[in-house]
Amino acid sequence: MIPCECTSVHERRRVVLTGGPGAGKTALLEMIRQSFCSHVRILPEAASIVFGGGFPRESDPDCRRAAQRAIYHVQRELEAVGDSHNPAIVLCDRGTIDGLAYWDGSAEDFWAAVHTTRGAEFARYDAVLHLRTPGQADGYNHQNPLRVESANEAAAIDARIVEAWEGHPRRFIVESSTTFIDKVQRALDILRGELPECCKRHHVHVPTEKDTTSVRAAETVPRAEEPPSRKGVAMKTFTLVITTLAIAGTSILTPSMHAQSAATPAPSARTDSQDHQAHHPAEPAQPAKPADTKMRGMQNKMMADMKARDAQIDALVAKMNAATGSAKVEAIAELLTATVQQHKTMRDGMLQMQDGMMMEMHDQMMKMGGGK
Repeated sequence: MIPCECTSVHERRRVVLTGGPGAGKTALLEMIRQSFCSHVRILPEAASIVFGGGFPRESDPDCRRAAQRAIYHVQRELEAVGDSHNPAIVLCDRGTIDGLAYWDGSAEDFWAAVHTTRGAEFARYDAVLHLRTPGQADGYNHQNPLRVESANEAAAIDARIVEAWEGHPRRFIVESSTTFIDKVQRALDILRGELPECCKRHHVHVPTEKDTTSVRAAETVPRAEEPPSRKGVAMKTFTLVITTLAIAGTSILTPSMHAQSAATPAPSARTDSQDHQAHHPAEPAQPAKPADTKMRGMQNKMMADMKARDAQIDALVAKMNAATGSAKVEAIAELLTATVQQHKTMRDGMLQMQDGMMMEMHDQMMKMGGGK
């Protein structure tokens, strides 16, 4: 976001950006980050937080309804946080009413489940900006590996979202056009109209077709709330490692933790383990079991893969920091793609280790029980 010298107390306006799959929300949000001042506060998508945090994503009706209730309440709390620090606009990546489009049941059931009404939720938002999903002939992007909807399925979801927001007094629908640049420009103009005069003085970058093409490449990977930094990438990686370790039920060190352990001298204070070793002769070392050796081999391979990916990400971060203009957008997309690939590599490695551990536990239980 562009720094803003404005110190006025703003009358906060809450705006929803919504639309079906492939409508271009991710690309538009990136353009907004590049073009608007820091008094436009962009909130992350509640559904991404809920499902990305491990909430079960299952297909039966009860689970789907539970997920939408969770998303609704997370959205409300995100908006509460967004209202802080004197924003001029709180831009929501979808709003509370979007859940109605994904609800397994009637609209009346949805409002009762979240203890509210359509009118009360409409009143929360000063404006709604809906990007329509393009059809296959108009450029629907199905290259995103995270996007499972066909063009027809995406259009059906988009239609349900249109219906859910029907009746809002300030809804702006941006139809798909032959060029994505026209769609983005129309949306940016609408959002700029919601800004107070003190924040309209900033130059709003008019994107070119190259800009939008580069930014839309970033839609093939999950977006970050802010442009990625090395710290942000490292924290995402660390969080993923901890999560997968908890699932696998094992304990390993990340490469950075290995390096820290090697560089840190042993403490001078004696531990209980050291006292025990000082008073009891060491027992003869037991030969490693084949399963242990296999697990260590898998762990070492995963650590080597992570180290190589870290080096690649370091280089891409440096490239991103040095780039400007549309080259920076391309560098961000390249960095995000590499980050997703790293996460996939780590996930696959952890799943292999988990399978190995489960087989070993099964063999041990069979031996203890006298099984053959």
